[in-house]
Formats: sequence, C-alpha cells, structure tokens
Amino acid sequence: MTSFDSEYAHKLAIQELQVRYSIAIDSGDYNILDDIFTPDAVGIYGRPYIGIEE
Repeated sequence: MTSFDSEYAHKLAIQELQVRYSIAIDSGDYNILDDIFTPDAVGIYGRPYIGIEE
C-alpha cells in the first residue's frame, strides 16, 4: 500500500466514523457510540440547553 493509499484509507475511516456518530445522535440510538468511542472517552459539549427558547 502506498502512502497515498494509506492516507486515503485513514480519511475514509474517519468519514465513516463521522457518519456513524451522526446517525447515532440523529436517531437517538446511543448504543452505536459504544462502537465509535473508546471505553475511557469523555465528551464535553458545553453548557446544557434547556427549554425551547435556547
């Protein structure tokens, strides 16, 4: 495998993870995230948004 092929394969793998993450969030199927993140992953998404006004 050439370095170009390797770089392309890595980029494709990242894109596939992004798609799977989006599907998990959009569908509310958070079990999908178990296959995306490592067991020690920490997610920090900013402050909570409460209510329709936010």
